[in-house]
Amino acid sequence: MADDLQQERTRLASRMREQLWRYYPQMLELADDLAADWFLDLWNQAPTPAKAVRLRETTIERFVKAHRLRRWQAPEVLSILKQKPCRSHPGWSRRRATISAR
Repeated sequence: MADDLQQERTRLASRMREQLWRYYPQMLELADDLAADWFLDLWNQAPTPAKAVRLRETTIERFVKAHRLRRWQAPEVLSILKQKPCRSHPGWSRRRATISAR
């Protein structure tokens, strides 16, 4: 049963990583473990890039302190979340989907 749960956790984390990569790649820069409590809480506070833009530094400072994050400081987290993602050519995603379907 423990193996099944671990496989399910890994599968869900992979799906989550793929979805974040598509619409919110900035979040992926912050954590390797997408199932970490602090990461899920941050994603809850800033579920989209549009919401991240409206976050204040004091909010992130409280968040970093509450979760005792030593790796990140509030200004760093905020600057990463507010980055504009690199966008590829619009036809690239269609081409990629065609290639993967083969």
